[in-house]
Amino acid sequence: MEITQCTPDQFLHEIEQVPQQYLPQLFEIIHIYKESIAKKAAVDSFEQSWKQAVSGETSPVSELWEGIDAE
Repeated sequence: MEITQCTPDQFLHEIEQVPQQYLPQLFEIIHIYKESIAKKAAVDSFEQSWKQAVSGETSPVSELWEGIDAE
């Protein structure tokens, strides 16, 4: 079954159909999936930053703080 979009209600309905004894495994799968998404985003961000640094697309540190009202 190919699903392109899923509403929260559809997702919850599917979870409700899972037998109670399998919920810990499902929870673990969801947890691992969320971690993998966060890691992918971090890797993508690092790769982009690395490419910018290597190509010389950098800014002086003094400019990075311009416009930031830090107390």
